[in-house]
Amino acid sequence: MYYLDELGEDLHNDLLYYYLNVFIFNSDKSQLVITSQETTLLSQDMINENRGVVWFVEKNKETASSEYARGDSFGLHKNLSLYNSYRIGRLGAKPELGSIFINLED
Repeated sequence: MYYLDELGEDLHNDLLYYYLNVFIFNSDKSQLVITSQETTLLSQDMINENRGVVWFVEKNKETASSEYARGDSFGLHKNLSLYNSYRIGRLGAKPELGSIFINLED
């Protein structure tokens, strides 16, 4: 089992996908556990075809703990992209952004 934290931070996207594909297609008995904020990973076919391997982490507002949800537990049709569903907020784990305007009167 291999653990990689924040995969994709310093790698070109093509290189990142290449390394992941090399690992997936050449390892029969190994497991790769990665954390990443690289949302474009969700657009890859290898991820969309194996949604059960994707977990989303979302900050809990009350306790600052994390909640987990599997990528296949959202009831999305198999032809719907995880990436596009994430971008429009259907999968949670997306930051809630406030207004871009700063109130200088407070």
